[in-house]
Amino acid sequence: FPSHDMVQDVFQALADEGRREILFLLASGNKNTAQICRQFPYSRQAVNKHLALLVASGLIHANSEGRSVVYTIELPALKDVKKWIKALTEKAEASSKKIQPKRIRK
Repeated sequence: FPSHDMVQDVFQALADEGRREILFLLASGNKNTAQICRQFPYSRQAVNKHLALLVASGLIHANSEGRSVVYTIELPALKDVKKWIKALTEKAEASSKKIQPKRIRK
């Protein structure tokens, strides 16, 4: 089960729209920095900061290939987040079933 710190890092990374857009871009295949930068109106420096945070969160992986860096989405990290959300949902659903108000018959 994912740790609290891991979940916090992932949600912090997902909190920014630009980083979510980068993830959706990488979901269609690996991209190098230049390919990612061309897709966004941000400076290269801003994109690099977003990429660094995504790498630190474990959502993407950076691999040096010659003079460029290629980024890949990390499915295990996404699956861990999915497990966490599923566990939270199941707990909330179980709790809501226990505390449903009783109907008064007239």
